Amino acid sequence: MAQVAPGAPDPYDPVQRRKNIRTLILVTLALIGFAFIPASLRRMEAPEENFGSFQEAQEARATDRGLLPSFVPANATEIYTRFNRDRDQRFVRFTYTDDALSTLTDGMRPVSAERQKSLTVPSPGWSKWWPLSSRTFSGGQGEYLKVWEITTGPDRGFLAIDPRTKHAYFWNR
Repeated sequence: MAQVAPGAPDPYDPVQRRKNIRTLILVTLALIGFAFIPASLRRMEAPEENFGSFQEAQEARATDRGLLPSFVPANATEIYTRFNRDRDQRFVRFTYTDDALSTLTDGMRPVSAERQKSLTVPSPGWSKWWPLSSRTFSGGQGEYLKVWEITTGPDRGFLAIDPRTKHAYFWNR
């Protein structure tokens, strides 16, 4: 057994062991807390808002506040938005109906399959509802997605539509 220096605490003393365990737990909790700071700051910088229907979004004045682009159809449901005002980045996902698809893409320019593979898609950061990335279009999922570009107006950006899930994804440039 190792000798304990005179005046030093005995590491095998039950009281000292409890203090060590308490210290370890506090340090671990502090480190976990510090790890969540970037996530918390990102959520404050770009808050997320969800609406069950377009009517709920209208009642919350989402379009007036710049959260929703003007082309979102009135029968859209499951609307998720994130808007970073500092970077002027908007991310919107909503569920559309088949009858709204033709009017939804009016005035938009289809993006070719070749250009689609090289699209840059920023990330809204830690949002379960946003599955798109730049790699999405070059992978197998890219075959199913249809992409349009909005070249003018306040809603300049891209609209990707997944006909399998009826989800539409908008991000601005």
